[in-house]
Amino acid sequence: MRQALIADIGGTNARFALTDGKKIFQERVLAVRDFARPADAVTFYLNATDSRVEEACIAVACPAHNQLVQLTNSTWQFYKKNLQKTLKLKRLLVINDFTALALAVPLLQKKDYVKFGSGTSRPQRPIGVLGPGTGLGMSGLIWHGMHWTPLAGEGGHISFAPQTDREWSIAQIIRQELPRISAERILTGNGLERLYRAICTLNASPIQPIDAQEITRRALNQESESCMEALGIFAAVLGDVAGDLALMLGAFGGIYLGGGIVSKNLEFFTNSRLRQRFDSKGRFDTYMRDIPTYIIRAQLSALKGCVVALQDTSWT
Repeated sequence: MRQALIADIGGTNARFALTDGKKIFQERVLAVRDFARPADAVTFYLNATDSRVEEACIAVACPAHNQLVQLTNSTWQFYKKNLQKTLKLKRLLVINDFTALALAVPLLQKKDYVKFGSGTSRPQRPIGVLGPGTGLGMSGLIWHGMHWTPLAGEGGHISFAPQTDREWSIAQIIRQELPRISAERILTGNGLERLYRAICTLNASPIQPIDAQEITRRALNQESESCMEALGIFAAVLGDVAGDLALMLGAFGGIYLGGGIVSKNLEFFTNSRLRQRFDSKGRFDTYMRDIPTYIIRAQLSALKGCVVALQDTSWT
């Protein structure tokens, strides 16, 4: 395999690297806001690394099945054929970012993830992958004879389902802003801020103009009851959604949590109510306890999935 470009483009960051099919090198992370178009960011990266490529795989945080690709949480958009022509590529693959992360899961080593909770992974059984960041990504892997087949969906946009009286009250506040509350409206950086504001409203306390990073910091340092509750509910809801994915897939190969919010706060999430709520499925509690859960700690994992996609000639 000749040198190729691989990229993982989200709503906030665009991660680029090169690959020879075996190794990944020249990793760079660029801020999406610094470039008007994806082509500008790719060109900047190739010039900065003095690289020439004829093929590329780009993972995007949005649906990738149409010619027009519109990032869900960014103004970036492009037509696949136009981008391929602009970059003078012989081959361009565009896949969903969590499809790419799912493809990377079988390549992960033990040092790349942390297991928490009960359950033991069973070989060749379905695997679920999800993670909150600027958006909520979701995918899965199904064993198909000789290889893993990834699922390309938009499960992050399933409906949010409150499970406690407090969560119902929070949902009523958020509904004044959003007529439909999806899981992604809760399980992202913006979603954490939304939870915090709703909790302050319910508590009749001042709403500070703070972002998700600051909410997390104050919560972890126990500086704010509202921040602590917001992060706690965030973890609980993530456990609910992860458990729903496990139920849908029969994911006895495991559920893998990715995304910067979880991996950067690994100790908190492994000790939070996440796994408790994952298991809490009524008549299927015992079923859930047999499914293992993991947090991916390795950085740039989706880029490994891009390498896998490039090596598979069935991808077009």
